[in-house]
Amino acid sequence: SFYKNSRSMNLHTLKQNLNRVINADIIDVGAESTRPNSKPLTEDAELKRLDVIFNNIDLFANKTLSIDTYKPFVAKQALINGFSIINDIYGGQDEEMLLIASEFNIKIILMHITH
Repeated sequence: SFYKNSRSMNLHTLKQNLNRVINADIIDVGAESTRPNSKPLTEDAELKRLDVIFNNIDLFANKTLSIDTYKPFVAKQALINGFSIINDIYGGQDEEMLLIASEFNIKIILMHITH
């Protein structure tokens, strides 16, 4: 969200951006900006933005994908669709996020954001 060229909602741009990070082991994907003064998205809007990733998950066959979200339902959908790490900027304040990480037996990154 801070790097303007990483914002993409189409397959062509996704492929271009993937080529730029081809040597990365872990790719952290976020669909909602958390930069200062950004507007929050609904779960549906966030998932809609992630559809291009979910529908083209084969492009990431040799990558570990981290979902950058604070919404448990979004995190769960990402895990169902091939992601294997949660990056929660609210540090697990929503207990459901921790339960999902446990249920899927995956790693969770607990970040901190101020309002």
